[in-house]
This record gives sequence, C-alpha cells and structure tokens, in this order.
Amino acid sequence: MAPTRILVGATSRQAKAEEVFDIASFAYLPDFVAEQDLPAANRALQGSSTAAQVGGPGLAGLLVQLLGPAIALLVDAISYLASAVGIAAARRAEAAPHSTDERPGLWEGVRQIKVSPFLRSLTLGVAIYNAAAQIMVVNLVILAVKERGLSPGGYGIALSAGGVGAFVGAMIALRPAKRFGYGPTLLGSITLSTGVPLALAFLPGRGLEYGVLLGLVQFGAGIGLGGANVMSVTIRQLLIPRSSLARSNGAYRTFTFGVLPVGAALGGVLGSAFGPTAAVAIGTIGMALSALPMFVVREVRTLATPVAIAA
Repeated sequence: MAPTRILVGATSRQAKAEEVFDIASFAYLPDFVAEQDLPAANRALQGSSTAAQVGGPGLAGLLVQLLGPAIALLVDAISYLASAVGIAAARRAEAAPHSTDERPGLWEGVRQIKVSPFLRSLTLGVAIYNAAAQIMVVNLVILAVKERGLSPGGYGIALSAGGVGAFVGAMIALRPAKRFGYGPTLLGSITLSTGVPLALAFLPGRGLEYGVLLGLVQFGAGIGLGGANVMSVTIRQLLIPRSSLARSNGAYRTFTFGVLPVGAALGGVLGSAFGPTAAVAIGTIGMALSALPMFVVREVRTLATPVAIAA
C-alpha cells in the first residue's frame, strides 16, 4: 500500500537512501519504544508521514513562489539535515544481537514470510492491492480529466483528499483496536480502503461535481488505508523475530513494491483495450479482491497474540 514513484537521476539515488532508511526504521522502532507503546509509535510515524506527503507539495509551491527555486531547494536540504540531527538525538540503547555461529543468510527475510501464514497472507494481499491500484490510477486520470472534464488542479485536490483521509485513519485507528482487537480493526480498515474505491467507475457528474464525489471517495478509502498501515506494521513488527526484522521488511517491500511497474503497464494495456472506465473498474475489483487473503489476521486480538502465534 504505497504510492508510485517515478525515479530519475538524483531522485533515484535519494529514493535508494529512503529505502534503506525505511527498512532500518521498521527494525529499530521495536527497540526504541516499549512493546505496549508500539501501536502509538506507529500511529505517530504514519500520521506524520502522511501529513508531510499531503502538505509537502503545497508548501514547496509556496516557498518557490515566495523565495524562488534556489532558496526552496536550500530549505529542502536543511530539512534533511534537521531530520538527521533529530534522529541522532533520539538514541536509545539497543538490545545486543544474539551471538550465534550461524549468520542469517540473504534469504532469511523471504523465509520468515514463507513460514508464517500471517506474513504470507499480508504480503500477498498488499501485492495484489498495489498492482490493482496501479491499474486504477493509470486510468483514473484519463477518466477524470479527459472524459469527465475535471481540471488537472481539481484532480490533484481530489487525490489529496485521500492523504487527508489517511491521516485521519492513522490517528483514530487505535480506538477501535482497543475495543474490538487489532485483527478485526485491520480487517475493517482493509475492507474500507478496498471497498470504497469500487464506486470510482460509477461516479456521476462532470467537472466540479465529479471532483467533489471523487474527493469523497478518496477520503473514505484513505481513512481505511491509514488505519490499515498502522495495524499491519505493528502486527508484522511483533510477529517477526527481532533479528530478522530488517531482512523480512526488505523482502516484504520487494514483493509488494516490485509489482508497481507491472500493474502500471497492465493498466495501460487494459485502458487501451477497454477504455479508462472499464480499466478503472477492473483495478478497483482487483483492489477489493486483495482483502480476501488478509482475513487470516482476524485471530489477532491483542498485542500478545502475534507473539503467541509466532511461538
């Protein structure tokens, strides 16, 4: 469940560093906070990340307009430095790695996914979701702008409503989790994030009316996506042995991110063959079907459940 990235030149090198950071932070967080605080920590990380993704482009445009592109780039560079300083200041003693004569191999992360039915199901579901979402996204812009007369700016605003919804979903996810359990909350969030987009191919109206409806759908699906991210990350961190967290997350990201170009290419083929409306419908149906493998997490009720399952 991740955004598409178009990488060229220096941006590609930055993205590679970002991948290393994301994998390492996933593995480090369970050592940085107490186990009972892990869901709240993931909520804070998901919420802040979503807020940055939603507000960043608008802030960038404002800085370019007020200060010029050169100063805006300087501010951006300083922000990375400030992030590094903040991370360095938040150090906490890590648990010493278990000494063993047998070092984990390159395929240890894949093995962790293979042996756990929960990790297999989550990985399969997210991979299907991401591939199907690319089919939908590639064709939705054509459907909205060319066929429904929505301006490019209006389309961007409508899509940003999904980010706002994701922030709301991340912030409120722990309330139902404490009442109904982490697995049922994850399933509810997944159902919302994969079910609501089914309406995209059938939205009426043109122009502004269509844009408002598109924004509402994106907002509703975003709420589910934000909650699902908090729940799924927390469950994976508790389910995977600490020594294998980084490798397992690397394998997970390879499987779930590696399908993005495949989904985008398939979206182009389907859009050309059947038109953007039909292709959007196919993509959203695929997104809805991606929820089926993840129903296995319904057994996860408390923070102790993943540990018991793994044992």
